[in-house]
Amino acid sequence: MTGGGDPGEGEGGVWKGKQRPWAHLYNYKWRKYRLQFLKEHPLCVMCEQQSLTEPATVVHHKQPHRGNVEIFWRRSNHEGLCKLHHDSTEQAAEKGSPRPLIGLDGWPVDD
Repeated sequence: MTGGGDPGEGEGGVWKGKQRPWAHLYNYKWRKYRLQFLKEHPLCVMCEQQSLTEPATVVHHKQPHRGNVEIFWRRSNHEGLCKLHHDSTEQAAEKGSPRPLIGLDGWPVDD
């Protein structure tokens, strides 16, 4: 379960082929904060729940901010995830599904 690509890929930016209205929040201030957060929280929390050790490469907003600046910057709303878990969490959230645990093989695992 490795990140790959740009360390900040998947955060903000393009979504479903369209520029997100809140993409401007993912600026230099965010990138600087993101690096510090990942230094303080270097492991993927979902991997840790499965007794795995994978580096966190994405700062995930547990509650979607949808451009709300207060929610965007709320530190308690952030968690470090590997890219695989972040991307699978995003897809599940879009479908309204609960957050699944994803194994190293990329498939959901039983609790």
